[in-house]
Amino acid sequence: MARATRRALVAPVRKPKADPDGVRLAVMPWKIDAVFAPLERVLSRIDIDGTVDTAKGRPVFREDSRGGWYEVAEALQGIIDFHRIAAGRFGWGIDLAPLERLHRKLDLDSPLLENDLASARVCIDTLKRHATTLTLGQAKGLLRDAKIGWELEKITEATA
Repeated sequence: MARATRRALVAPVRKPKADPDGVRLAVMPWKIDAVFAPLERVLSRIDIDGTVDTAKGRPVFREDSRGGWYEVAEALQGIIDFHRIAAGRFGWGIDLAPLERLHRKLDLDSPLLENDLASARVCIDTLKRHATTLTLGQAKGLLRDAKIGWELEKITEATA
């Protein structure tokens, strides 16, 4: 049989393209770190010297990868919303109360206690562990759903 004929009979083997959305966040720890590291730096600074950066009287943090300043309370609310949706969708038994309390105190400029910081750290560790079980696609879907909720909230506030 001629070489050209043999090649025609054997179909080329093509590897399926890897679906990045199917990859677990456990193998992409930098993505989880990008979410929680700024908040952990804020908590560490409060532990060290009891201060936090502010802009217009609101606690803020600098996010290095995007090079911008963001409100701590808004970022916390985003983390809370994301994990509340994830807990409902995947049956996670997580207690978001420590982060909700920290959010409320930062938002209202109330004093923080050592217990507030310690319980927030424990909660963050729990959320990070749960996040490793998500795939990139699941995380994108949760973020999309949280963003939809935020937009609906803006519309509701605007019409009220």
